[in-house]
Amino acid sequence: MPRDPLEKTNQEKQLAMPRYDLSPEELLSLEQEFVGEIKAINSEEGVTAAWIWPDHKYANVLRNHEAQLFPEVGDLSQDIEDRSLFFA
Repeated sequence: MPRDPLEKTNQEKQLAMPRYDLSPEELLSLEQEFVGEIKAINSEEGVTAAWIWPDHKYANVLRNHEAQLFPEVGDLSQDIEDRSLFFA
């Protein structure tokens, strides 16, 4: 039975600070790591979606892409950051 997507595993509990300013190299590296991890979990071809906690390092991938279109997103309060859940 698949696990509840909202239940954090011990690995997912690694805390990461919100960053909207990754360098292109950092962003590419994190994207490749994220995609590699998804492929390791789900080997089926096609579209895969994932819920990402706000304190997970992969949330910074979404933050940086969002900030490219909406620069003001980096001004969110910590309270809003803490209540965010990212869908990738």
